[in-house]
Amino acid sequence: MRTLCRISGLSHESTTSLLAIFINPTAGKAMDAGLYYDERSEKRRSSPRS
Repeated sequence: MRTLCRISGLSHESTTSLLAIFINPTAGKAMDAGLYYDERSEKRRSSPRS
C-alpha cells in the first residue's frame, strides 16, 4: 500500500478508497465522499467515476 501511495502521490486514505472503487464502486465512492466531507481529500484529485 505504501508503494501505491508514493507512486500516486495520494494519502493512504485516498489510495484505500481508490482501491475500494475497483472492488465495490458504491463503497469506494462512499469512502471518497466521506474523506471529502471530513476535508481529508482534495476536490481536484482525480479518481475513476462510473
